[in-house]
Amino acid sequence: MFVWTTPRFIRRLACTAAALTAAAGASPGWAQVQIHGRVIEEGTEQPVDGVHVTLLNREGRSLGYRFTDERGAFTFEVRGTGMVRLRADRIGYRETLTPILFFDNFDLYRVEIRMH
Repeated sequence: MFVWTTPRFIRRLACTAAALTAAAGASPGWAQVQIHGRVIEEGTEQPVDGVHVTLLNREGRSLGYRFTDERGAFTFEVRGTGMVRLRADRIGYRETLTPILFFDNFDLYRVEIRMH
């Protein structure tokens, strides 16, 4: 199971940052989308550390990977706009693939991946 949220107040902050950047004359090309995630065990709700989380483009090619920490947390920064998926795998658990995440500049996504 996969759950993701993008709180409304984060979107407002992102819009404010975009407006300030435009007003300052900076190029929006430098912007990065941040994906903050957490992997938990289905049923126990406990964080799972040492999970190999891979960021995939829409063709399924790897754009990079991270390992979760003791809190089950991981972070990716992605330039520009696009679509990605996350794949999480660890010995003792089934591989989990998220639905496609659509994002644009100046955005922050919070992702929760539940492993079985």
